[in-house]
Amino acid sequence: MSPIVLDGHSNGHAHTDSFKKRREEDMDGFGTRAIHVGSEPDQQTGAVIPAISLSTTYKQEGVGIHKGFEYSRSGNPNRNAFERTLASLESGGAHALAFSSGSATTATVLSSIGPNAHIVSVNDVYGGTFRYMSRVAKENQGVDTTFIDLENADEEEIRQAIQPNTKLIWIESPTNPTLRLIDIPRIVSIAHSHPFKPLVLVDNTFLSPYYSSPLLQGADIVVHSLTKYVNGHSDVVMGAAILPAHHAALRERLAFLQNAIGAVDGEGCDGRVRGHAVGAVEEGAAAGDGLQVREVVEEGVADGGVDEHVRVAVEGELAQRGFAGFDEDGAQVLAVGHPREVAHIALESRLIPERISRLGRD
Repeated sequence: MSPIVLDGHSNGHAHTDSFKKRREEDMDGFGTRAIHVGSEPDQQTGAVIPAISLSTTYKQEGVGIHKGFEYSRSGNPNRNAFERTLASLESGGAHALAFSSGSATTATVLSSIGPNAHIVSVNDVYGGTFRYMSRVAKENQGVDTTFIDLENADEEEIRQAIQPNTKLIWIESPTNPTLRLIDIPRIVSIAHSHPFKPLVLVDNTFLSPYYSSPLLQGADIVVHSLTKYVNGHSDVVMGAAILPAHHAALRERLAFLQNAIGAVDGEGCDGRVRGHAVGAVEEGAAAGDGLQVREVVEEGVADGGVDEHVRVAVEGELAQRGFAGFDEDGAQVLAVGHPREVAHIALESRLIPERISRLGRD
């Protein structure tokens, strides 16, 4: 049999470097990264699916000498691989930390800012985040939060809200649950140009890394409830924080708290979060479903991808800073302008979807 000829060289040996470079370039696609990063074939066995690591502890070669793992709360092969996947999917990300839930992620991030700090938060923030800020962080850490309409507030109002002890500006875009869109680059510019330089955090749960890249827009931290769109199948409760390369020190602080608090996935990220591998396909399907729902109940609907003001924001200035391929979103808000009884009748009369407290791609 004749040898395979590649670019005129037998078996392509002369072009090993060029093929390696081409392979790295081919990893740019979202779907490719979702499937391959963190799931590379095992070097010893050739297995194309990572083995499930159930061990809670690991043998040391000598006193204090280990092979990278000591105790699964501190890290295990599955969680490390999954965190590499997350860092790859969130464009601009270099460090990712997986947690036992989105709320555990919130708790760990807010613990990292220390006592007697101050936060500026979008006023239409997820209820669980609001509860943690206004009750837990306030009562246990002395953290104060100023809630602002970051969608409509002018620059001066935002700048005046930032105090000497302001450590964080917390953004959701779109917000949960009313899907208001925040101009992330504008908030980043205000924060980073302010003398007190608070970090900017974006909860990217609603759009997911498939549609939005807050780190490329200048955000310092991105968090997710992975339970929602990244998993998408209602069978996993997890969260994550992703940071860019220049925040290695912050990553170390969060990793210390991740280990010390123990807010990690008990199953070791052993493949149960399978949604990221098919997300590139299913995000588009979910968006189409959302559009069909909207067309049926056109009046009284707010959604993350149809209203004109959202289109202008996403396809204009924001689209140039990280939003990609955004047509419709699977999330819809139905504003029923009738008595409560009528709303109940409308909800009880449906066949699909189910009445559940979640969002995702199912």
